Amino acid sequence: MRLEVDNWTLRCLCSHYRIWEKIDAGILEPIWKRQSAIRPDGSSTFEFYYAYRGSKELVVRLQWAEDSEGNILGSGMKDPKNLYLKEHHGDYHAHPGDTEHERRKREPELRFNSVRSRKVYGFWRRCVKCPLVGPIEAYRLRFSLWLRQTLFLKIA
Repeated sequence: MRLEVDNWTLRCLCSHYRIWEKIDAGILEPIWKRQSAIRPDGSSTFEFYYAYRGSKELVVRLQWAEDSEGNILGSGMKDPKNLYLKEHHGDYHAHPGDTEHERRKREPELRFNSVRSRKVYGFWRRCVKCPLVGPIEAYRLRFSLWLRQTLFLKIA
């Protein structure tokens, strides 16, 4: 089941299911890598697809940009672009699109005008909400889609 969520929910799902620790421990290994051409400023974009060791079934796709010295640019983190949780039958993706409305769905902090407000929102999602509540948006979305499918099947 394809579920579209915002970037913060994807990050929270990765933290909640310990994706970073599984990559560091070698439980998840890269099955495909891609690097963009090096830009004039020396930076480059990387994209890695990870699967469980010995499997070719995608678990997570990460993307990030690095400068010429290997420092991660932007948020300073490797951003998940999609996450497949087999136990949920959930295929989580960031909201697609490039219109202003679609970007705000994907990056909710853009609704704030000041940089300080955006940083406070990021702190709230990363350090308070995710550790205390977990990826509740993803669970609500999955449940509502399941409920709609179940009701539709009973009506049809």
